[in-house]
Amino acid sequence: MAAIAERIEAATKTEQLRKAEAFVRGRLAELDRIRLELLQDIAHDEGVDPWSIPRAVEALGCRVEELPEFGNRRFVFPPLEASA
Repeated sequence: MAAIAERIEAATKTEQLRKAEAFVRGRLAELDRIRLELLQDIAHDEGVDPWSIPRAVEALGCRVEELPEFGNRRFVFPPLEASA
């Protein structure tokens, strides 16, 4: 029973990450950058696990930078190859 529960949990996490990656790709296709916290808020509103967004950003190879002109808040940028 524990093994089955572990497999279900792993599958759920994989599905959440896949959904989060698709969400991030979609948002960054529309924008040149977006504040990480705003991305997580929008994800939550659209039924995507906001805690999976940072993992998706990393998995996609997106750049995350703190921008001083915005109080050093973290912004997500598309991966370099995607923006070229």
